[in-house]
Amino acid sequence: MSVLMPPLSRIAVRLRLIGLLTVVIPLAALTTASAQNVIVVGAPGGGAVVVSEGPPSGNPGTAQTANPGGNPAAAAGPAGAPSISVTTIEDKQYQAKDAEFKEGKLTVKSEPPQSVAMEELQRVTLQHEFKLAAEWIGQKDRDLVQVGAAEGGNGIRDVQVRLTGLGARGIKQVAVVAKPQFRAWRLDLNQSPHWKVAIERIGQASTGEIYFEPPTRDLFETELEITITYDDNSNARSTLKATTHTSDQKDPAFPAESLVTKSNRLASVYGKGGDLFNGRLTGGTAEQFTLETTWAPKLEVPFANLRGIFFDGSKPEVKTKFDQQLAKPGVDDFVLVLSKDGGIAEITGRIQGLIDGNLKILYEGQQRSIKLERVQAIVLAEHPETKGFKGPFQIYRMASGDLFSGALVALDEKMAKLKAAWGGDVSVPREAIIEMTGRNTRMVNVSELIPSSIEQTPYFDRKMVFVKDRAWNDRPLKVDGKTYSRGLAVHSRCFLTYDLSGEYGTFRATVGFDDEAGNRGRVVCRVVADDKELFANPDFRATDKPVVVQVSVKGAKQLRLEVDFGEDEDIGDRVIWANARLFRE
Repeated sequence: MSVLMPPLSRIAVRLRLIGLLTVVIPLAALTTASAQNVIVVGAPGGGAVVVSEGPPSGNPGTAQTANPGGNPAAAAGPAGAPSISVTTIEDKQYQAKDAEFKEGKLTVKSEPPQSVAMEELQRVTLQHEFKLAAEWIGQKDRDLVQVGAAEGGNGIRDVQVRLTGLGARGIKQVAVVAKPQFRAWRLDLNQSPHWKVAIERIGQASTGEIYFEPPTRDLFETELEITITYDDNSNARSTLKATTHTSDQKDPAFPAESLVTKSNRLASVYGKGGDLFNGRLTGGTAEQFTLETTWAPKLEVPFANLRGIFFDGSKPEVKTKFDQQLAKPGVDDFVLVLSKDGGIAEITGRIQGLIDGNLKILYEGQQRSIKLERVQAIVLAEHPETKGFKGPFQIYRMASGDLFSGALVALDEKMAKLKAAWGGDVSVPREAIIEMTGRNTRMVNVSELIPSSIEQTPYFDRKMVFVKDRAWNDRPLKVDGKTYSRGLAVHSRCFLTYDLSGEYGTFRATVGFDDEAGNRGRVVCRVVADDKELFANPDFRATDKPVVVQVSVKGAKQLRLEVDFGEDEDIGDRVIWANARLFRE
């Protein structure tokens, strides 16, 4: 965990306490009573809306055909909206309030119920209702803030309040008001004598801790109102009452040197297969690290399934070195350490563990100990590829932004039990999951595969490399007014070859020109399997409608997607293989 300062909205918030409200912050604006809100957080975009609290309503849900290749429907919506939406590899969609997992099938409790085998699963989105709640913790052992705008603590224990039900978005503003005392803590520090308040939050987790300096007057039995403003300008409110006494004096029982004066550091942990975890590094051995995330308090990940770790607050030049080493890991572990003179030292060796906040590493034949607070980044040595999953598995996207590969084992109202790639079982709160995407199913998106051969030849000197699941300049894939979430964006001349090993039966795609290419594009478009032409359009033009391609590739060893130069040089030759998919028999 770490303390966020404006304008960093990822995990932290600043508040200020004022003795008397000024005209800049009208008292009515801070204390006007209103109904509490329900935050509805959905997937896959992480969007959310604020609606008035009320009982769920609406029908259990219906089955329908999903937008074939369009963006996954945002699950955020009214409180009565379906809580789960399941899309099959054939783009059929089933929605309902709940689902169960039994005998390898996910059954959507619609009317009638619909069962989807995991090898037929394309995507599941889950919608959750979060109601902001605040719990009084009182003065414990933290000293992160002090009176005024000065940095750091002052030897006086901070007041701690625990927040739950936070929406999966960044926090833009926070206001905490003690109504009877006419005191307020806020994020915006401009032109006001506010005091600092810190919030500890991992990513966009649903929980967080706020800390603020106690005022002179005891807060015992004082009612506090907390208002959260998210980065989409939606709001949520909660009230609580102080249940213990507070003091703005130093406590001899808690000397300054015993107080926690720094927030826990966050780390971004890069796993194999695109996994990404945000949390704290809490321990480790010579074979694995232990992580604390918002969805798994003790996640033990073997080194063989990890690539690297980057710590928040590291210097910019560290990220450059980290990315370079991550792309080409060596035979030894690689550690970037902040030296005493403020420089960055590179250490290579074998990590032996993480004990009591010290990283143990075997360096030049001797075991060295490095304080974790000095470690800026770690790149693990290259390990042999692990076996991974034999059957279907899923990529789980968490509300915190984390990505985790796992195979669903069990699902109930509260928890999902997953089998990790390394074989261990991981239990995840259901509310932490906003999307699960099927992998190793009967259908594979071609954009998930790595071409065995890439031929890209510019007509003049400028080469536009092909892009997966996005168009150029990070734009969405858009063909004939329709937006697609999966596919390949290519520019002539581009030949992409994929090894199939004879395990697929059908190739299917919608091929057309990028909507931003204009009307001058003109190419030769072909689909070839084992040197046999399966589809060809020798004069495909930007003015033509998109073409649905479906061909048999049964037994084929290789598949080649070709976009060659047409009659008009390469002007506007931006072609999209939308929803390019391979289906197993």
